[in-house]
Amino acid sequence: MVGDNVSSFVIFLGVLTDYYIALGVSYTGKPADQFNASKQFFWCTGDNMKFAELPASLVGQCRPLFDQIQSVFTGEFEKTIVSSNGTSQYLYCDKELLSKVQIPARGLTELDRLSFVVNQIENDCHLIPKGSLKKTPLNEIRRNEAFRGLSADQAFDLVNFSHYRLPVSKDKVELNLRNEGVYNNEFLDSAADDIPKGVWS
Repeated sequence: MVGDNVSSFVIFLGVLTDYYIALGVSYTGKPADQFNASKQFFWCTGDNMKFAELPASLVGQCRPLFDQIQSVFTGEFEKTIVSSNGTSQYLYCDKELLSKVQIPARGLTELDRLSFVVNQIENDCHLIPKGSLKKTPLNEIRRNEAFRGLSADQAFDLVNFSHYRLPVSKDKVELNLRNEGVYNNEFLDSAADDIPKGVWS
């Protein structure tokens, strides 16, 4: 849903076994260097369809653990999948792995894992048409009211799509550090530069 006079919209990202996920985005008053803070994720199970905000992703402190889990989601969001002391029936936690993470005192639940997976999918896969957002002199990222969409030919060319996240490629980071990203359609990472080549169709 997109409103003409509002600064936020909600996109359903889809269903991850037993969970429904939605994303809310607010542009107003968000500095460009806090790009990800403008995004709010919501979740619910198919049992009650009552959405709640997804907890913050523990990617910084627990990614090595989450990367090792290969089991499917069960819908039991309160279930502990890794205890506070590092024991789990879903993966083998040796001393080397545990030395790289900071497990919360309550352990890790399936809801923590859901938050991690949703954030990783959104970070890697959320694309927008190039030019649909703009960076203002106030260092805010906003919807570009002058954008009228892509032509049919442009829509089938990957160079016309950007990642909806903070830039990570060296040239885009440097462009923004020089303050040359203002009103520049190239201030976000291009999907055409993703590796391996051919990952998008």
